[in-house]
Amino acid sequence: MSSGWHIREQKLDGLDGDVLRACNDLDNALRRERDPDEPAVAPATTRAELDGAEAGYDRRIWIAWSSDAESEALAWCLLDIAPAENAHLVELYIDVHPEHRRRGIGRALLREAVDVCRAESRTTVVLWTVDRVPAGAEFVRRIGAEPAQEERESRLYLDAVDRELVREWCDIADQLAGRYEPWWVDGAYPPAAYGRIAEADAVMNTAPRGDVTMNDLKWTAERVAERDERFLRGPFDRWTLFARERATGRLVALTRVLLDPSRPHLVQQEDTAVHPDHRGQGIGKWIKAAMIDRILTERPEARYIATGNAYSNAPMLAINDGLGFRVDRSNTYWEVPVARLLSYLSENH
Repeated sequence: MSSGWHIREQKLDGLDGDVLRACNDLDNALRRERDPDEPAVAPATTRAELDGAEAGYDRRIWIAWSSDAESEALAWCLLDIAPAENAHLVELYIDVHPEHRRRGIGRALLREAVDVCRAESRTTVVLWTVDRVPAGAEFVRRIGAEPAQEERESRLYLDAVDRELVREWCDIADQLAGRYEPWWVDGAYPPAAYGRIAEADAVMNTAPRGDVTMNDLKWTAERVAERDERFLRGPFDRWTLFARERATGRLVALTRVLLDPSRPHLVQQEDTAVHPDHRGQGIGKWIKAAMIDRILTERPEARYIATGNAYSNAPMLAINDGLGFRVDRSNTYWEVPVARLLSYLSENH
């Protein structure tokens, strides 16, 4: 225990009641710093996002608690241990309440994570920062991390959408109707389709990764099922549009969004991907426009769509920019060897 605070590992099955309320307070304090004009999120959203590790990853969570007010969470650390195809790697997220920085809490949480890295024989850590929180970049530079990929977060404000362009791109479906058909899935996916969906998800491996030393993720029916289990534990709705090749039944493209009932003004764009063998025909334009058209029709309360893309992902940015997405902020992925973190911790104990 340190002066004024202490750290405990948190199990997801105990993330309720006073613990969840404290985490929700911390979550909203962190969000206000990144997005000061956004409303607070509900506790169910906080819980779902703490439970939101990618399928195949094992998440560990530590929370720093105030010794003066046991119900006050000062910081958290999320450590995502990658699956076997990336047995060298972990992804690490450390967030400290703005009013409790420079007290050694982040360093103490880092020590917890590094201990697990050593026990799991992990050699590389990936971190993430946002440009609106300079303290994040200062911290990761101080511990020895180096930038590995730059990403932009963009917004499409729906009251300014070029509806004529959206209709034009939706009409691409008619031009491709002899070869492809749309397949909409709302919510969880049908288990019988998990294998085909895994094949579509694997196309995301073609997205740029910059200098992040990550191998392709191995999407399987089991991982799709695991992702759906986590999705069903949360409060979100999910819309997915697949482009299905008529001749083979293969799902050759997808786009999906998440809808949070506590934030009806926001639509979170998740993955969009087109298989390399099927690019160059306008499928990406079609499925993105079809999703926007549905949002405009069925979610009139939505004000904007938010999405993130690597600055190097020129094909996807061309579609998004054409639709009217504009940069809202920039994020950076960083990478650091565990050996360097051990040196930092030994010098700053």
